[in-house]
Order: sequence, then C-alpha cells, then structure tokens
Amino acid sequence: IRVSDFESLSDWDLDGVDKTFGDNVPGYRSTSSMPSFITLHLSTSHANIGFTAFLTTLRSNLHLSTSSILSPSQPSSAISTPTTPAFSAAALQYPAPSHLSISTSDSLPLNLLPAAMTTTTPLVQDEIPELTYNIAPAEPADDRIEALKLIADSVAQQRQAASKAVIIHPATLSATVALTAIMARFMEVSMLLTTSIGLTMAALLATRFYTSGYLAKAEAINWTWLENTSHTTEPNNSNGNGNGSPTKKSGSKNEDPIVLVSKWGDQIIGALVMRMVKRERKGYVRAWTVKLRYRKKGIGRGLLEEAAKVVWGRGGRMMEFETQHANSHRVLPAFFDGPFENNEMHARNMLSDVVIETKRERSSR
Repeated sequence: IRVSDFESLSDWDLDGVDKTFGDNVPGYRSTSSMPSFITLHLSTSHANIGFTAFLTTLRSNLHLSTSSILSPSQPSSAISTPTTPAFSAAALQYPAPSHLSISTSDSLPLNLLPAAMTTTTPLVQDEIPELTYNIAPAEPADDRIEALKLIADSVAQQRQAASKAVIIHPATLSATVALTAIMARFMEVSMLLTTSIGLTMAALLATRFYTSGYLAKAEAINWTWLENTSHTTEPNNSNGNGNGSPTKKSGSKNEDPIVLVSKWGDQIIGALVMRMVKRERKGYVRAWTVKLRYRKKGIGRGLLEEAAKVVWGRGGRMMEFETQHANSHRVLPAFFDGPFENNEMHARNMLSDVVIETKRERSSR
C-alpha cells in the first residue's frame, strides 16, 4: 500500500463508509454517533497519519460482547477481530493462594485454600530441663564418675583463686608501687619499663609455681579417695557443738560413701560426697561443689538440704563438714588465705542453717 493510493481519500464519502461498517461489524459505532474530536479528517498531505488514525479508531470500535465469544452458536465475524476477549467480572475465579502467605481474609473462601494452609500446626517449644537431686548409685558408676570429675575441677579452680588472692592483695599492690617509685629515681624511662616487665613476669611465674599444689590435690580425687573409710572429725566450734578437742581419725564398716548429684536435665551440675557414721548418728560432708556457671543460684543449698534428708532418714541427728574436706587444702601462707576462709565460713554457716531448719521441721511433725 502506498501513500499515493490514498490521495483521493478526501473525496470519499465517509458517512457511507461508516454506514457500510455499521451494517456488517457488530458493535461498530459510526462517526455520526462519536464525539466530534474522534472524527477523522484526512488530507493528501497527511494521508499516512490519517490512515494510522483510521485503523486505530477501527480497532477501538470493534467491541465484541462476552456472549458472542463464549457462545459456540454465535456465528463468527468475517472481519478480523482483536484476539484478546473482553471478560466479565463474573467469569473471573479466585487465584490460587501463595504458599508464602500465612494470613487469610474474609473475602477469600476457606474452601479454596489448600489443605496445608487450613491445618493449624502447634508451635514446638524446647522443653525446659528439670532440676533434680538424687543419690548416684554404685552401679552403673557413670554419675559417680562425673561427680568426682566435678569435685576435682573445683579443687583445681582454687589455683586461680589463690593466684588472684596474691596479685590483688593490698600488700602486694603496695610493695609494687613502692618498688616502682624507688626504681624511677635511679633509672631512665626505658630501663624502668624493661625492669618492671621483667620483675612482673618473675612474680607471676613464682605465683604460678607456689599455687601448683592444687593440681596435685585435684589429681588425688579418685576412687581411692571416695572409698577411703577413714575420715577426720573435729567438733565445729562455729556451731557450738564442741570444745576444740584435737582431731581424731575413725573408721567403720557402716561408713559407706553417699554421693548426691544435682542434674539439670541429663547434665550433672552439682555434687556432694558424704559419709554417714551410725554410731555417732552424724553425717560428714567430704566434698560439696557446683559447676562454676551455675553457682549462686541456690543449687548448693539444695544439695545440703537433700543431704540432711538422707541423714535424718537414716537415723542421723547432726551434720557437719569434715576438717580435711576436698577444698580445705591451703598452699599459700595464711596471710593470703582471707578469701578461702571467708568461703569456708559461709559454707559452714549455710550448713548450720540447714541443720536448724531440718530439726525444726522434724520436731513439728
């Protein structure tokens, strides 16, 4: 098709063309019924633009109803029509819901949702472990082995506590400041720094050497220590139950070791080793410790309370710590034993409170 073929379009009767299309094409609107701004005016100089506008208007006017497209009995038009049918809102279906969506609205029927979307799955929460206290049996010996390891660790940890007691002791800090001030008067800055570093390293190595005795004591916590029938007893002056008599050793076949453990789930976090002396009607605590990260949470007191129940259940009427219990060893001069003595006093006071409460409960029954 050439533009020159349409040079005579200005002489055409457009009203006749509209009438011809209006009689043969369903839904076509003639130019007489269209607004004036859509009416085409073709000229020779603008034939190409006019032809394009004409085809655009023709396409927009070729509107087929939904029934003529969906009904098979309706005869098809001989004129080429747009391939995109016009659907009504009633023919639309709800789209399938996305599996990524977790919310539903009232406008979306639940019967259109997949079965996986309509089922409510309960949230699975991690079960909180239960804290329990029980006596570790002799067979199997797994709990007793873990309890001995925990006690040995507590003895070895005293090495760090002893080193800290030496380093931060007021006497140590005062001597360090005084020695540094004296050296500063006779040395240059570079020499002072070098000497100070050397002396500090030597002091740390000496502290490490003198506190190594706790490692040997930790290695001694084994089956031999547990099954040893001899024990040392000494009246506990802090409880007012003795007169300071000398230490004595005694042994009895009835002095079977009692190992109490506290479990957080399946993990042993606390241990207490006790020996019951029936002829004295007394229980002696040989070791008592809690794993470092669980201390100061009431677990240690719970172990003492359970131990008191065992003692009273077996006919005992008193409890106290052995003089040479697992954590009683000291490797430093008494000058540095202040923190250890404070811990010892705290433990004995706690045991005394537990004994008093147990006696009160038993007497009220």
